[in-house]
Amino acid sequence: MNTVHLVNPKEVEAFLLDQEGILDASAWFDNGVLTAQVTFLEGTPVTERALIALCKLGLGNEKAPGQVMINIAKPRAVVRVA
Repeated sequence: MNTVHLVNPKEVEAFLLDQEGILDASAWFDNGVLTAQVTFLEGTPVTERALIALCKLGLGNEKAPGQVMINIAKPRAVVRVA
């Protein structure tokens, strides 16, 4: 069964954004595969496999992304001008 039309990428984004450590998330279909992109702060231990498993647990197998791209954000330095 094709579940592409049963999954709303915005639901996946909202779920991911509720997870600790995720700064940003987006989801979309790429050739029928639900794909997500997430941004974490540098130093956060995370893997694609762990994120997919988390989505399966929280959203169900049919709504979990088949692929997750991970971006790492470096903390910004604060520059003070005297």
